[in-house]
Amino acid sequence: MKDPAIAAPSRSALNSAPPYPYQRCYCSQCGSALWVFSPEWPELPHPFASVIDTPLPVQPEHTHLMLGSKAPWVDVTLRKGDLQLDEYPEESIAEWHERHGVLR
Repeated sequence: MKDPAIAAPSRSALNSAPPYPYQRCYCSQCGSALWVFSPEWPELPHPFASVIDTPLPVQPEHTHLMLGSKAPWVDVTLRKGDLQLDEYPEESIAEWHERHGVLR
C-alpha cells in the first residue's frame, strides 16, 4: 500500500531548522518522517526506509554514519564489509548505489 501522505500531497508538511538548509517532509496527520531534502544534492531527496513499501534486495554492505555522536546505549551491528564513520561520508547515496550496481 502506498503511503497516503505521498499519494495526497496535502497531507504532507515541510519543516526546516535554520541555520541548516535541510528540509524534512513528514505526514501532517501522524508525524511520520517521509524524506529529507538537502540543497547540496537537489536531485536526490532522501526517503526514510520506513516509507519504502517495495521489497528490496539485501545490500552488499552498510554504511554506519554519525557514530561520533550516537547515544552510548546504541549498539552497532556490523557485518563484514560495513563502513563505520564518525560523520557523513563523502560519497552520496546515489554514488553508493552506482558503485554497487543497484540503481533503480
